[in-house]
Amino acid sequence: MLTLHLALTNHQVNVRANGKESHQFSLLELSQTEQEWKDFYKNPRAYGEKLFNALFRDVALTEFSALSKQSERTIVLVLESSELDGVAWEYAYNKAKEEYVVEDCAFMRALPEKERPAKWQLKSEVDRVPLLFIPANPLVDLSGEPMRALDVEGEWREMKRHIGKSNMPFDMIELRPATPEALQSVMARFQHGMIAHFSGHGAATKDGAILLFERENGASNPLEAREFVREIKDKAWIGFLSACQSAVPERTEFSNLARELAKAGVPFALGMQFNLPDPFAPNISGQFYNYLAHGHAVPEAARQARRAVKRENEIFVGMIALYAAHPDEAGKLIWHGSGAQTVSLFRPADVSDLPSPASGLIGRQRELMRIGTRLLEEKKPLTVTLHGAGGIGKTALLWQALLRFAPSFKLTLAIGLDPLPSLESVLGRTERFLFMPSPCSNDTQEREAIVRNALTSKRTLLGLDNFETLNYALNEKGSDEEKTAKSLHTFFKSLAANGVTLCATSREVTNLGGEKIEDIQGLTNENGGRLFQENVVKQKGEIYIEKTQQVSEMVGGHPLALRLLASAFDDQVGTSLDQYIESLQSFLPKARDKWTEEDRHETLRASFDFSMNNLLKTEEGKELQIALSRLSVFIAFFDPLFVLPVVTNKWPETSDEAEEQNEKAKKLANALWERSLLERTIVLSEEEDVYLYRLQSALGVFAKEQLLDIESVKENYWKSMSNLAGIAQDGVKKSPLIAQIALYAVPDLRIAAESKSDKDAALMQFRVSELLQQLGMYNDALRLLEKSHSICETLHHQEGRAAVIGEIGKIYRTLGKLDKGYELQKESLAIAKEFGIQEGIAAALGEIGLIEETRGSLDISIQMQKENLAIAKQLGDQSRISVALYNLANIYVTHGDLDEAMKLYQQSLKIVKELGDLQGESTMLAAMAEIHVTRGRLDDAMGLYTQSLKIKESLGDIRGKAVTIGNLAKIYVIHGDLDNAMKLYTQSLDDFDRLDDLQGKATTIGEIANIYIRRGDLNKGLELQQERLSIIREIGNKKEESGVLHDMAHIFYRRGDWERAMSLFTQALEIREYLGDQKGKSSTLRGMANIYVVNGNVDGAMRLYQQVLEIADALGDQRVKGLTYGEIGAILFQDRLYPMALKSLVVAFNTLTHIGAHPDAVDVVSWLLKFQQTLGIEEFNALWKKEIGQPISGLPFGK
Repeated sequence: MLTLHLALTNHQVNVRANGKESHQFSLLELSQTEQEWKDFYKNPRAYGEKLFNALFRDVALTEFSALSKQSERTIVLVLESSELDGVAWEYAYNKAKEEYVVEDCAFMRALPEKERPAKWQLKSEVDRVPLLFIPANPLVDLSGEPMRALDVEGEWREMKRHIGKSNMPFDMIELRPATPEALQSVMARFQHGMIAHFSGHGAATKDGAILLFERENGASNPLEAREFVREIKDKAWIGFLSACQSAVPERTEFSNLARELAKAGVPFALGMQFNLPDPFAPNISGQFYNYLAHGHAVPEAARQARRAVKRENEIFVGMIALYAAHPDEAGKLIWHGSGAQTVSLFRPADVSDLPSPASGLIGRQRELMRIGTRLLEEKKPLTVTLHGAGGIGKTALLWQALLRFAPSFKLTLAIGLDPLPSLESVLGRTERFLFMPSPCSNDTQEREAIVRNALTSKRTLLGLDNFETLNYALNEKGSDEEKTAKSLHTFFKSLAANGVTLCATSREVTNLGGEKIEDIQGLTNENGGRLFQENVVKQKGEIYIEKTQQVSEMVGGHPLALRLLASAFDDQVGTSLDQYIESLQSFLPKARDKWTEEDRHETLRASFDFSMNNLLKTEEGKELQIALSRLSVFIAFFDPLFVLPVVTNKWPETSDEAEEQNEKAKKLANALWERSLLERTIVLSEEEDVYLYRLQSALGVFAKEQLLDIESVKENYWKSMSNLAGIAQDGVKKSPLIAQIALYAVPDLRIAAESKSDKDAALMQFRVSELLQQLGMYNDALRLLEKSHSICETLHHQEGRAAVIGEIGKIYRTLGKLDKGYELQKESLAIAKEFGIQEGIAAALGEIGLIEETRGSLDISIQMQKENLAIAKQLGDQSRISVALYNLANIYVTHGDLDEAMKLYQQSLKIVKELGDLQGESTMLAAMAEIHVTRGRLDDAMGLYTQSLKIKESLGDIRGKAVTIGNLAKIYVIHGDLDNAMKLYTQSLDDFDRLDDLQGKATTIGEIANIYIRRGDLNKGLELQQERLSIIREIGNKKEESGVLHDMAHIFYRRGDWERAMSLFTQALEIREYLGDQKGKSSTLRGMANIYVVNGNVDGAMRLYQQVLEIADALGDQRVKGLTYGEIGAILFQDRLYPMALKSLVVAFNTLTHIGAHPDAVDVVSWLLKFQQTLGIEEFNALWKKEIGQPISGLPFGK
């Protein structure tokens, strides 16, 4: 380390290097003329040389040269005056090495001794590192003028990406809305320290530094520097100020905010000395946290951030000023935990039903703030309708509003109404959003009530896009569309009446409760000109703002018209903007002072026609025009891969031709999107990110009018959707990406499936019904299956009949209607046997087996599954083989034959891996982990659960994730880590609550109750177990009921109420013996044995313990074995049968420590200590040597 002290006296700067006098120089040497400062912004090296030569002379240069040869290179600058602090020393340039000093050395400023706070050190060691990200991005400035939006989302994304890859124990928290009140509230979370990262606008005013926070509606809310310092100074280890001018030369006490944070006791503070260019913020912050999370010290992380920004633009290499409260602070955080995680303070809006806006927020800031003000009023009922012409930007504003104001609500969801979905589809989307089972009820009215209650129980914001589609359907009197529209309108109206805030886009009023109209007009000429300019790419050199404003005036600031015209201008390379405007004037309607919706529609049509005419001038343009007309048959978002035969109007005959068409379709779709003719959304996936497209809804009518080859296009449309249905049938189990693409395509899949009545259509209907079942749309699935069944009967297609009837039966089993399901499976089996359809026989047997298992007829179920397995093997159907093996294994687990179950699970796992079935793989891993837990192989179980959890997260399986988290918590309990177990159980319970999963909720409540019992809070434990019992009896789950009775008995045993405890244990044992639950039986027998012991019936207790050991040996249950030997040892010790007691206790200790059940092992050690105290050390050691022999690791005996 090199420490340079600089002191100023009468413009003379005295320099000391590592405590030794070095040299002096005049501060005037660093002065610059106005021209030199202008040159500085072009090339900062000349000024950087001045700085280097001033700092490094004589002793300082010698020390610097020595430092340069070391692996750890840190320079600390201690500046004794504010004038010196005002110099941008970070730009010092070493000409000899052609590098800035900050590129090669970690470089920081430290406070002079007289200003150092009493408390300045980083915490020596921490478990986890909380990082608070404060993204202040107000819509308007203090004077109410629109502000340019900052890319705070990009910065946060980069920070999370780098920290996430490190897997270090960072808890990443985003504060939104970034209001001073929210900051004060969130700081209560950080009792042991944190990192505060502010990203936003900052300024140095005549009264001091300010940070521009927000108000809840998006308005600016300035926070004085002293208030920010006061808020974080006692908690923050590091303050990162990604704000303009947060480290400017000091003029008043708090003008240099980064420095003042250090003075107040924050060990490190980073600030920007100049205006920070928005595009550079993600890179700077990303690299800083990348190095910090990998264990590097703060100064080194800052060096890497400087290097990152220098690659972008050299002028900003020295803009970061890093302050340390003390020069001796190394700045290295040491932590013990692992695993980065994002901690959400709010649930982000789900806007996946909406297309992403084509451009950023241009000229709509005031409208968005007005919308926010209305949405936050908390009036009931409240509907805010964004009313305006097609293409005026309503959907983009809705998208922005939902994302920005979601933190003020508990739930925020967007629902697209074009194409008009069924009520069942809307309920299904809402259930998935709420993590509820889908459907949450088999009765539609009850299902609707459950979803409504879930939405109205919390502060909810629901976005409804294209509401006019629903209104149009209401006018289709007597049609199915009218029925659908009526059911939707009634549902949405009931939501508004019960407190859900609605925000709708519509060309008409919605007639929903508490409706307030927000008219969305065209952009101002200035903002419209900016939008036109932003959408011109190739001809930017031809753009000048006055003329673009003229274009905006011609179309009344219509955003979609402006984007169409900008793209058309871009295509006319060589045409000046003046010439382009002249041609426009002869084509577009005359500009108006006041625009009606009819006027805007006429202008949009004219802009579309102008764009089409322009496209027809080139061969590429003609191809685009034809492609657009053909794509007008799609109503939902599509992946170009699955629509290529429609675009080319030709079904590919070879794989090479298909690949060629695929690339062509992607290029055409992207080209149409670039011209604003299509809108798009992105599907994020670990496999790859994919863009999906659809026609701009306001242009659909215009594009369809240009479709010429209608019949052939419709045929290829059907083939494309049939192809997607075939791929999705298995693909949704293997690929989260395919699942998302298929979900978006459901409207087109349903239309295509119902458009034909032949054998191929019956198969497609069958496949689409399977997809609809996965989405919880069982009524729609049943309707398609009935159509498929009708076709199969008409065509005497027996194989199809058997499959469809079986699939209908499967739906009824899923819905809990076992008798109906059984009846249909019998019918399917009879048809399959009559016509020798082996696949149909196997499918029906498997389904009947599941029904019998649910009914408790395990022997019949085993027989059915074995027959199913035999046929599947004969057919070579690997998927069916894996399912049959899994079903059989589950029955063997219930019977207690864990070896056979594990063998079958492993066979099934091998198959699903070969098939690429991620869903199946996750299920097998979790099942195998459960057996490992039973046998005490906790590390193996932890590994399998972790693998299963990762897959479930990638597939978006919320329920599966909650179950697995609960299983992981059990292992923490066994290890004695009750705090981490409680955290996981709480997380799991939250998920089950959102899912409204009573079974999962009850199980988790029971586990939490047991933690309270372990901690000695028996009253709380009993209260939770009674809550759990109430839920379980409502469900009717006898196995779970036996577990609750057992746990409650244990509480009464701990209380000394042995009569009540024995009564409950007896009830639990009766159920467990009836179910053949061997593991549960052994636990209850142990409990009953303990009561025999306290009542003096030792012989009775020993008989029960012997039964427990026999079951434990049969199951390989090492923990129960260890616990039981410990209890036997304690009884023998109390009966003074010392040799047998000692042997039993040592077996117990060895067994429990081997599986990592340390708290249980500690209990055994306590008995051994009592043993030693009773006999005395000498006699105990003699007994040990005689019975045990050698000392045992972990025990202080026998040495």
